[in-house]
Amino acid sequence: MRITRKLLLSIFIFTLALGISIPSMLYANEITVKIESQRVNFADQNPVIVDGRTLVPVRGVFEALGFDVEWDNATRTVSLTRDNYEVTIVIDSPTFNTNGVNHDLDVPAQIIGGRTMLPIRLVLESVGYYVGWNEATRAVLVSAEPIAETVGQAQPQNRVISGTATTIGTGTLSSFAICSDGNLWSWGADPWGVFGVRKGDFPTQTSPVRRIDNVISASFAGSQQIMVIKADDNLWVYSADYETGTWGQSPEGNFTYTDITVRSIPPQRLMDNVIAVSDTAIIRNDNSLWFLERDMDNNIIHAPVRVMDNVSYVSTRSGRTLAVTANGNLYEWLWDTPFEGGTRIMENVASVSVGVNYAMVIRTDGTLWGWGNNRFGQLGDGTREERRSPIQIMEGVIAVSAGTSNTMAIRNDGSLWAWGSNFFGELGNDTTQSTPYPIEIMDNVVAVSVGGFALDFRHTIALRNDGSLWAWGSNSLGQLGDGTTTRRYSPVRIMDNVQLP
Repeated sequence: MRITRKLLLSIFIFTLALGISIPSMLYANEITVKIESQRVNFADQNPVIVDGRTLVPVRGVFEALGFDVEWDNATRTVSLTRDNYEVTIVIDSPTFNTNGVNHDLDVPAQIIGGRTMLPIRLVLESVGYYVGWNEATRAVLVSAEPIAETVGQAQPQNRVISGTATTIGTGTLSSFAICSDGNLWSWGADPWGVFGVRKGDFPTQTSPVRRIDNVISASFAGSQQIMVIKADDNLWVYSADYETGTWGQSPEGNFTYTDITVRSIPPQRLMDNVIAVSDTAIIRNDNSLWFLERDMDNNIIHAPVRVMDNVSYVSTRSGRTLAVTANGNLYEWLWDTPFEGGTRIMENVASVSVGVNYAMVIRTDGTLWGWGNNRFGQLGDGTREERRSPIQIMEGVIAVSAGTSNTMAIRNDGSLWAWGSNFFGELGNDTTQSTPYPIEIMDNVVAVSVGGFALDFRHTIALRNDGSLWAWGSNSLGQLGDGTTTRRYSPVRIMDNVQLP
């Protein structure tokens, strides 16, 4: 069903007349709640998202958890009691009380559809539960045990947000973004042969072009493939066959390809029930981890192989895979042993990002850790010394992206920080000065991706909470998407209406 602007206006006017909130209309049938993997059923009002917070019907969730729920109509107060917990919540109040301690609410409890709706994460965390969000299935995950959360609509203070559903991404030579209508747009060098057969200069696009419809998540797999999860949870690979030509260099110092033949390969459906993909590592909706094997030419040659269960997050780059299990354990696989049992290297991990010869990890307490190559200060510890074991970098981090030799991290206040190499402006601080110390770049950021591999191909894109996409760094092949091939040393706005993670 196509929703036109006129139809949306009619819905808006109709809902105002009935006193129904717009968020409840838009999301009522999309969000589910699972307690220890068991879905909660709601009678007549499903969860909704209001100003970035997920609100749920109080009785449906808290009675399923064994709480007694009482409602005082005179004071518009909800009381929740169980064991040693007493929670009091007043409708439209900016605070709630658990065992005599007041907690702030940026979105208060409210009445929607005749039901009392509570902000689920903050209230449940006050009584000892852990709450995560699966963007791919739009499910709130509730557990008595620590869980590695996936990227969600809510971004609470002092809680790690780790994501496997990717709405923006950078490759070696190009970038992509998934808009709110599910269309994937890309720019830069043609990463999967969408221009068809062409010989001559390397095919590039300096502005975003619509490529694939009905996409919920994607990941580059090398420079010749992109892995795409569609709305039906099927995983597809889009590929190109290159006949490599020669390198060149423009008078401005930008590196270029010449005499390249590109042949597109028909998209291939690899498997179903997929919720996350990173390069050639795949997580299915039963939280099983699968790997694809590739030949020396970087082509996929084997069907997916199941390697591990209970996986909540995965990151793959340059032949190295790091995966986080549901209980927070971090495992590693290397290129030469992709199908053998992974090596356990850390505990209490929420998410991870693999860079080139280094890695960055966010633990469940929001602290950021790094180890590996540090020649350009990409670990952010104030030195350029290689680290053989993880070292703590900073606190209050909710997302991180590791690149070739620079790193970007988002803190829980939405601020974006950068460190490492800066030869091509990839840090975005309007200089080319590298730094081993984190420096603040911009605010209101919800997602970031660091791309490139070597030479003049290092660039960064970041998504702000208003859906605007920004880019900076190398641009010799149009990988920034600003309509030029001009290198940018500070963020430039590329497009709007990008899907928030």
